[in-house]
Amino acid sequence: MSFKLFVSLFLLAFLYNCKIDDGLDCTVIDCATEQLFSIEFLDEEGTNLITNETYKLDTIEITTDGTRLELIPLDSTKLVTFIIVGAIGETSYSIKLHPNETDTLVLTTVEPTTNINQCCTALPIIEKVSYNQKQKNIIQMDNGFEKISVVK
Repeated sequence: MSFKLFVSLFLLAFLYNCKIDDGLDCTVIDCATEQLFSIEFLDEEGTNLITNETYKLDTIEITTDGTRLELIPLDSTKLVTFIIVGAIGETSYSIKLHPNETDTLVLTTVEPTTNINQCCTALPIIEKVSYNQKQKNIIQMDNGFEKISVVK
């Protein structure tokens, strides 16, 4: 089973199992606590730079506040995916693509306005994204996660 299908089924099961119900036992509910974010690197013609091996996933490093983040193998042939960290507000990430090429991603998150149900709070909302000090449009992916596209 592909990772994408597994994550989709997990989210679907999570949403159906977290219905508000009188007498709901929150101790048996497993709330989602991690939020994934992806970056797609493209050239001017729209060619994916991971797919054509301009950048190699095994050498890309993402850090924030001196902590190296693990890349998540979600559609790993096309995207750089990681779990966002940090408090509500602005979090800066350094993305080392090559030994001499490091970019900066800044995610601004806000508190969700509603809870998923009486047991689980919703994940922070990504309000704004900048990559190398340029504002980026947030793209909703089919699996419910968000990404940006960066032209290099």
